[in-house]
Amino acid sequence: MHVDQALYVQLIVVFTRLTRVVAESGYCELAAASWQAILELHFCRPASIAGETSNSNIMAVPPAFQAFWESEVARIGEDSAKGWASFEINSAEEPPKVKDSDNGATLNTGDPFEAWEAAEQHRASHASIPARTMDEGAENDPYRVVMYTDVEDFLFFVPDDALSLVQELLLSAFLVFHQLPPAPGFGGLRNLLIRDALLDTDGLVHSDINKKQDLIHAPETEGNFNKPLKFPQSHQRISPSTEVLFPVTAWFDYMEPVRAPSNDGQFRLASNVLKQLCHSHGRSDLATYHLALDIYSSKTDGKKTAKTLLKRFPTNIDLYIGYANYGFRTENHDAGSNVISAALRLPNLSPEGKVRLSLAWACMALQVGDLDTSLSRVCLVGQASTHVTTVPASQALILRTQQTLASNFEYSTSQGNDIAASLYAKALVLLQYLTQQGGKEPRGERQGNIESAMANVAKCSDEFKSRGLAANAGHEQLLQLAAQLLYVHINCGPYRPAFLREHMTSFLHFFPDNTMFLSLFAWKETRLSINDRVRALLNTTLTKKHDCATSRVFAIRHEMQSGGNAHSTRAAFEHVLEDDSLACRHNVGIWVSYIRYCRETEELRPKAKEVFYRAVQHCPWSKQVFMEAFGTLVRDLDSSELQSVYSTLYEKGLRVHVDMDEFMEQWKTR
Repeated sequence: MHVDQALYVQLIVVFTRLTRVVAESGYCELAAASWQAILELHFCRPASIAGETSNSNIMAVPPAFQAFWESEVARIGEDSAKGWASFEINSAEEPPKVKDSDNGATLNTGDPFEAWEAAEQHRASHASIPARTMDEGAENDPYRVVMYTDVEDFLFFVPDDALSLVQELLLSAFLVFHQLPPAPGFGGLRNLLIRDALLDTDGLVHSDINKKQDLIHAPETEGNFNKPLKFPQSHQRISPSTEVLFPVTAWFDYMEPVRAPSNDGQFRLASNVLKQLCHSHGRSDLATYHLALDIYSSKTDGKKTAKTLLKRFPTNIDLYIGYANYGFRTENHDAGSNVISAALRLPNLSPEGKVRLSLAWACMALQVGDLDTSLSRVCLVGQASTHVTTVPASQALILRTQQTLASNFEYSTSQGNDIAASLYAKALVLLQYLTQQGGKEPRGERQGNIESAMANVAKCSDEFKSRGLAANAGHEQLLQLAAQLLYVHINCGPYRPAFLREHMTSFLHFFPDNTMFLSLFAWKETRLSINDRVRALLNTTLTKKHDCATSRVFAIRHEMQSGGNAHSTRAAFEHVLEDDSLACRHNVGIWVSYIRYCRETEELRPKAKEVFYRAVQHCPWSKQVFMEAFGTLVRDLDSSELQSVYSTLYEKGLRVHVDMDEFMEQWKTR
């Protein structure tokens, strides 16, 4: 651990919170520019200033950076950006092309407040990233162009010996700032930031919490489950991995929130940053996430991006698995299988890489109910060849595979390598599922031995716990695979709901805020049950130690979707927002969702105005909360009340693009 790691963590958390508040106040250009500057300083610094980084004052930014910024050349995240280091070599670079101003939007309405709201939101959406001095219309809005003096006080500059650590922390924080799901391998700040109610805001609002069909409940039966499943895809708390980024079946779509980003301009900026870090800075560890972001945020099939990335990083196993899983799910099964088969023939493939590819390949066969092929693919681990030779695998090969996986699991846990240990444990669990006979649980022709598999999961969990690794990401990812195996098993034949409930309860003991486990626990619960087991579970798991906005959102959703009435849902909102021990009372997303829920629910409609004023009191920096008056509540507030809300918004210094008084004068004479 670097001697100043704690200082850097605190610094980046404060920076992230500060820029989030700045953005929510309406000054998105300043927030975006601050992130561009901090990323340029720590990812694109010139080699010529290496000697300056020994300065003990990390708030002292090299003077050369001001010249780069004021030149107005393209900055990281913008098209054609080459970075600060390139500018130091060639200062003759040209600024980006001049952009035309936006003429604004018109709304066909007889209400001037509605029309103003539409114009304001439209202008704001086109002012999310910094303009340049020569851009058309920039002279009319002093906040559109961000000067160096505007961002100077936001910046810090860490020495070279801590650069790799700070880069990981910054990338974690950058994704959280943009309301993007955390990337695999960048967990430095994830657990800290993901629990910050000030930062975890937009996902709830834009996921539309009020849709009751998000989570399908089915009655408890001993038979097969033949309904399509749709779990809530937004506001998740799941340990990220390649398998989560690219699920091979209809499952938890971890990247689903990026299909409808809350701010297109800032989303493009974030997407470009990741793209440039991959291609121009060789960040192989971001390649799989960049591919997922590209696929989910566009309507393309991702082939072009995948091939470009594989050419750039030809030995990146995660990239092969991600692309294969996506092809398997969206095109045809052979497409995904062929990618894995090709990856297994890579020269100098590591033993760990072979296990990862074999496991991914086996999971594909399991999805279509081909247990024999799945077993043969797992057993590639126990043979020198990378070709499946026999289906089903021989007993000798099965035994050899089991011994190889078990010994590697034990070695990895002894070394404290939870990610490697998780890989071998996953393969062991699948091997047990495919090979063991007997057991008391009901079992069909297309099902393996789920009892034996879960027993192996419990055994591996005990080993993680004994080694002090129980809270690590590797353990959580093992349990997530076990949860998915349970789901696949249930979809293929008979099962006992109590068996599912028992193991989800066990998994939640280790990771109480994991929404995958919470959702699966609630999946088979009977609606309108007198003894609501989900509510009882939430009462025991949502302790102060594990409480966070994500779990609270789940509790609210449960009341909405399990047959609870409007008043029980309101009580769930109130419990979150009035609890002094929770930072959720300052969560913009929950407040906005509460306002909208009250407005859309007939019994609670008279309460909507009161909730709005409480939201303003608890989130006075949030322009989005204020704008609810002119959108959601425009029919519930009279003109004097709306004028008063606007005056308060303006007096508090929140960003206004369209002056209301001028707009109203123009409206009268239109």
